[in-house]
Amino acid sequence: MTTITMQTFDILGHEFDMDALNDIAKYGMAHCVPGFVHSSDLHDIYEEHEDTIMAYLDEQAFDLGEDNGFRMVLNCMDRLGIEYDTLQIFKEHAVWMFVELSAVQLLQAVQLLRCSSS
Repeated sequence: MTTITMQTFDILGHEFDMDALNDIAKYGMAHCVPGFVHSSDLHDIYEEHEDTIMAYLDEQAFDLGEDNGFRMVLNCMDRLGIEYDTLQIFKEHAVWMFVELSAVQLLQAVQLLRCSSS
């Protein structure tokens, strides 16, 4: 009997397999990723993980030449034509950006591990 184990990764308390990470990296979070669709879910995720989200986005912003994570999210929303009219809109996009950047970072790390073990 053959046992197949699927590698999963935890991002903000949600499990993602490699296929899901690839889809997120390719299509983004706006394409209805389960658990990250409804405003109320996104609000709860942001409130529970705000410090982690904003610290990570600040770090990524610096690496990408942005002033800070808050400004990076707002600039992204502006490029997409999304008006910042409520704090909830910001929270939703901050969570999505966190997951998208995390997915790309995890995929890059897995690729590096595979290359180094070959």
